[in-house]
Amino acid sequence: MSVTTAAATREKSLCGFLALLLAVCRFDDEIAMSYSMENYKAIPMSFKWNDELNTGISNIDIQHKQLFTRFNALLQACNTAQEKDAVGNYLNFLHEYIIFHFEAEEREMINHKYPRCDEHKAEHETFKKQINQLYEGYTTHGVNMQVFVMTIRTSGEWLVNHILKTDKVMAEYLRNEVGTGSGA
Repeated sequence: MSVTTAAATREKSLCGFLALLLAVCRFDDEIAMSYSMENYKAIPMSFKWNDELNTGISNIDIQHKQLFTRFNALLQACNTAQEKDAVGNYLNFLHEYIIFHFEAEEREMINHKYPRCDEHKAEHETFKKQINQLYEGYTTHGVNMQVFVMTIRTSGEWLVNHILKTDKVMAEYLRNEVGTGSGA
């Protein structure tokens, strides 16, 4: 097997592995059980935005949708063998965007005296540290298996779990505090 063929096989295997990882992260047993290296491209590789993810705070929802859009672009790059460039682009974007996004959320929490603000901010700090570690790994070593897999896993889990749990609770408080929540 030539070096280029081996590299192409590794890339295909990496994408297949990530498809399985996403299925497991989403607890999608049907997809996880049907996994094989031959049909990895048939596995849907996206996180769908749905109404359950809406917080009801319009500027926060717009920012969350932007995060989903960028994450899905990364996942789609797996199907086109462009994942190395996509991971770099995504980490560059995320490294900057989460600062902007978290500041917006934290400003709202402080302005409305959200009682769980410190807990929420601590989750933000944990995610920032994880992303900073991935970003440092990327800038130091480029995209390797660990950076690639952990970027997908960390982002996927964060997007769904943090929004559905922590952000929804915060948004409910803000909507009740403001009255309508349409522009908090």
